[in-house]
Amino acid sequence: NLTERVLEAISDFSHDNKIKITVILGLGAKELEKKYLSEKFEIVRDTKRISYYLSKADVAFSSAGRTIYELASLQVPSIILCQNERELTHVFATKEFGFLNLGLGSILGPDEILFALKSLINNVKIRKDMKSKMASHNLSSGRKRVAAVIKTVCSESIHI
Repeated sequence: NLTERVLEAISDFSHDNKIKITVILGLGAKELEKKYLSEKFEIVRDTKRISYYLSKADVAFSSAGRTIYELASLQVPSIILCQNERELTHVFATKEFGFLNLGLGSILGPDEILFALKSLINNVKIRKDMKSKMASHNLSSGRKRVAAVIKTVCSESIHI
């Protein structure tokens, strides 16, 4: 329920400051959609083109899963709330790679989440630094690099 936790923390602030919030929901979030379907948020369901929405974002909230690679590829300053203990070990979702990782989302209070958002909104330098760190990693040709590694390993193992 991290999406709900974030929306509760930032809803009033974003509405009062006329900040457009797009909420991308997966299959299991039907009740959440009913609760937050209003003029405050744009709700997107089960999109096949998440990158379309991410590319338009000035700031994003995400867990520490695969979406962080899309966010980094698109250089979107991102606030990370880990879903579980395992996600705390994902080293890419860290400051070193341009993310603001708040740790385990289930223990965060609304003030911590809102403070993180305000700190990014109010500090262009921090957002530029985050984008720069994300840009320093070539994620656009990942599939080709992985395929090359697999071919190398396979050809080496044949010669053994």
